Amino acid sequence: MDRNERWKLYYRRTRDERPSELLIEAVSLVRERGKALDLGAGALRDSKYLLELGFFVVAVDSCPLVLNEAASVRHQNLSAIISSFDTYIFPKGAFDLINAEYSLPFNSPDTFGGMFARVSNSLKEGGVFVGQFFGKNDSWNIPDSNMTFHSREDVKDALKNFTVIKMIAEEKDEKSTLGKMKHWHIFHVIAQKQKA
Repeated sequence: MDRNERWKLYYRRTRDERPSELLIEAVSLVRERGKALDLGAGALRDSKYLLELGFFVVAVDSCPLVLNEAASVRHQNLSAIISSFDTYIFPKGAFDLINAEYSLPFNSPDTFGGMFARVSNSLKEGGVFVGQFFGKNDSWNIPDSNMTFHSREDVKDALKNFTVIKMIAEEKDEKSTLGKMKHWHIFHVIAQKQKA
């Protein structure tokens, strides 16, 4: 199966899933339902949930299929953008919520620090970040993966400008969405941007 077929399968399997429980919890902490950024938006399952709640959603994904999903949703408060995270122009202080569901680890370690600093800068004061960091024990952490993996201390350092509301470390053996068994090492995070 080539890369394009894998993406199509991933989109089919995730399109009608419920929004993540972590996102549902994080939304309850958001003061104003203004603008939300969905990083690695994929088949828009989380974006659709945020639209239902009244957010204006910017959905960013490197896969062009996100435009097909956005066209099928046809919502005036949805903007879909094809971009990698490290080349996306994050508007400063624009978002009340940033959702990064299992997407940040796919950013290269070479640009991760700068990219995540821009994530932080694009949140309003009191804005909420929700997402995952992959831990060092994850089975995808192999040479030349071009993915980013963190220790607990690395995650705390990345979130130094935030009040961490929740950080749960999880290790488990489970199939990926595409059906391959792997060892997961994940830090699930909800954090609120501190006042400057």
